Amino acid sequence: MLAIWNKSHFGQIGDYESWERALLEDEDIVTHIKAGAFVPINIRSDGAFACEIRCGAANDPADLTSRERQYLVVASEPYLFRSDGELLISGIERIENAPGDGVGKLRLPDGEYTTMVHLVGWDDEPGMKEEDGKPMPTALPDFVLLLNPVVGQQVNFRKKVDTFEKPA
Repeated sequence: MLAIWNKSHFGQIGDYESWERALLEDEDIVTHIKAGAFVPINIRSDGAFACEIRCGAANDPADLTSRERQYLVVASEPYLFRSDGELLISGIERIENAPGDGVGKLRLPDGEYTTMVHLVGWDDEPGMKEEDGKPMPTALPDFVLLLNPVVGQQVNFRKKVDTFEKPA
């Protein structure tokens, strides 16, 4: 599982035992999701995934490109993310109070953000696979995350560990 997360919320994690107490079970993760400190990028599959994060403003919201829309597989319901100046992205196993290698960092103004996770079928786009099946350098990412400031009263944020609903 990948996630975007708020470092200050996970200040108690300094070793495996404290990580296990905070993040081992889905119920533990849901607590952090509800707090707006953790947004899962979780399709219950291992892999090396490319993620793009775009942050918008109230007067200029982040959105998908027309190319991304063309190959969009599914979009999540909105999650809440609370920023205190920085957003981190990594595998769940790398969440700790002193993030090391393998953790991406992005400045993000303080505030509450509506966060949508989009799964993109980059491999459906003709010409985007190399002979070995890997993505071409110009291929779309697997996931596009759009963060926009919460405007008005939005109360129905997703609180599930699985990012997308399973098809019926």
